Amino acid sequence: SRTNDFVLCSIQIMCLKCLPYLLEDESQRTTAQRAGLTDSVLRAMVLFPDSIELHTVAFHTLVLLARPLGGNEGMLFHTAMVNTRGIFNNGSRNSKNGIVIMLDSMKRFAQDEILQAMSCWSLVNVALTPLQKSMLVKLGGLTVTSNAMLQHPYNVEVQFRALFALINLVIPSKLFLCHSR
Repeated sequence: SRTNDFVLCSIQIMCLKCLPYLLEDESQRTTAQRAGLTDSVLRAMVLFPDSIELHTVAFHTLVLLARPLGGNEGMLFHTAMVNTRGIFNNGSRNSKNGIVIMLDSMKRFAQDEILQAMSCWSLVNVALTPLQKSMLVKLGGLTVTSNAMLQHPYNVEVQFRALFALINLVIPSKLFLCHSR
């Protein structure tokens, strides 16, 4: 029922709003990554595809989950983002990986400048891992990020975050350098 979905979505939003504060602490972030929190955040985005508020707070949580841990840039985070079987391990053909979910949200909510700023910020950190960067580029991350800038030319936050996302997407990584030899 719609009432039940609204209540469930509201609960998810309340929980997601609390997470960034907890994830500022590196030990909490490490624990959250190991426990599969990234999968849960992405799953909420899939289960509530029409909630701009949920997607915005989910992107804020992903900003922190993708933040590098010490010297291991995104090593735990990347598995949920690029898993070719998707975040749902039920073998369904409809499963999506995390990057597809993120880019789809950015496309569907292109008009929302707050979501665009937060999503671009999450891409800044997601693109720090070579495999994720490669997947973002292949799936249209450059276009989606550029579109955010075009849609919101006077929003400083969107412009700032999108520029850094684009920089991280186009800077050669060690993986790209190794493959180009």
